[in-house]
Amino acid sequence: MAGRKPESSVSVQTCPQQKARHEAYRKPTKEAEQEINLMISCQSTAQRAVRLEQFLSVRESKIKPTDCMDQLQRRRVEEILEDEHALTLKRR
Repeated sequence: MAGRKPESSVSVQTCPQQKARHEAYRKPTKEAEQEINLMISCQSTAQRAVRLEQFLSVRESKIKPTDCMDQLQRRRVEEILEDEHALTLKRR
């Protein structure tokens, strides 16, 4: 058992090719993306457009977990969230 090389089979060699073909099949074409975007932009209300966009999402949006607030902004947001009586938001 020790020192044996794994046998190379045809399925192991064609796996990357099959994966690439499968990904190309799943990826919408440029024309399909344009058509979906046109359908979304032609909706009568923003609510309908958002619903259709969620239903026919063209691309998956990737969220990068970066911190978009500095220390002062973060402190202010935490202060607002911890305020039970909304005293920091009400101006008198």
